[in-house]
Amino acid sequence: MRRKALWALAILLSLGAAAAWQTGLLGLRLETGYYSPVFTADGESVIAVRREVSATITGFGYEFFTPPATVRVHRDRFALVSLRASDGRMTVLQRFAASPLEGQKFEAYHGAIFGSPQVHLRWEGNRLQYEIGVTRYATPSSRTFVLRGEGTIPWLPPSGGRGRDEPSSSAWKETYAGMGGDEAQQLHGDAEAIAVPGEEAMPCAVALLRRDTVQVLEQTGVCRRRYRAGITAADLAPISRRAAIERMETIRRTSADLVRQNRAAGLPEGEAILKADKEMERLGYYPKSTTLVAQTTTCDATPLFTISDDEFRFGMFSDIERAVASPGEEVDKSMGDYVIHRDYRTSAALNEYLKAGHTTFVVRARGACWRLTISRPR
Repeated sequence: MRRKALWALAILLSLGAAAAWQTGLLGLRLETGYYSPVFTADGESVIAVRREVSATITGFGYEFFTPPATVRVHRDRFALVSLRASDGRMTVLQRFAASPLEGQKFEAYHGAIFGSPQVHLRWEGNRLQYEIGVTRYATPSSRTFVLRGEGTIPWLPPSGGRGRDEPSSSAWKETYAGMGGDEAQQLHGDAEAIAVPGEEAMPCAVALLRRDTVQVLEQTGVCRRRYRAGITAADLAPISRRAAIERMETIRRTSADLVRQNRAAGLPEGEAILKADKEMERLGYYPKSTTLVAQTTTCDATPLFTISDDEFRFGMFSDIERAVASPGEEVDKSMGDYVIHRDYRTSAALNEYLKAGHTTFVVRARGACWRLTISRPR
């Protein structure tokens, strides 16, 4: 009887474990993700960061519906990898020390059940800079750990190592992740390197998008399940950054060319940059500034603000001074309130008048009266 009872208990436990596994109440997850792919200068390879994580997850962990799941991370490793653009052949350039999440237990919801990663690669000249961060959820506040470094291709970190673990004592630091945004090296010719969305904040593939075609360099089982018909251009078009990157590069090149032309015309560096910025506004690349235009007028306006030469000399109304010196021309309006001086009341009165919503005002200055009009960008 005792043996039968033990067998029955074992069967019940097995069925319970199977049910917990099937419903997601208990599970062991082993996942791989690929982040921040960028091309090398020659376009022959794509560099990305790979994350490999395994964890036991207890509880459902669906936000708004269930309490958070308990996550026990058994392994959490990042590596810098190179994928050959022609066929996707992978080379591990550098393996990093275990992340601070490895061996830890925390509570989390699905969507980022393994903690929230922040990964970025950026080229500075011929040096590849990397920043890898992970956020561990905790009460009362979360904690973020980051490691940073750089190297050249062929991969040679400053330490001289190649493909080896970084010493744990010099790797992860508790701080904030600061790198981000688009990078020009996400594009090479007609190809765009894209980290394909997967599950749990872990992109499941690195793919090259060329107009209507997709070349998958590397993918995980998650991508195979999620994109059963294969990853298509229609899948990647909504997350393509080509238009934004190309505009960013056009702005960068145009601004640099304008500054170079202004310098060649004999302007000092500062003036060359300011003139280039105004031209970029006119071309529509930069948002327009709030401007001020002065026109001569009669002195019978109410109110009439009188500005003495000393107030101009003290720099209290530099934009108005520029405007009355060039009637009819737009000058940049100073930001914020006019500076208050203990010996003069003009700036305080004018600030109050403008805060009431007025966009025109009349001043007596430099021996004449001027109607000044403020134009704000729409």
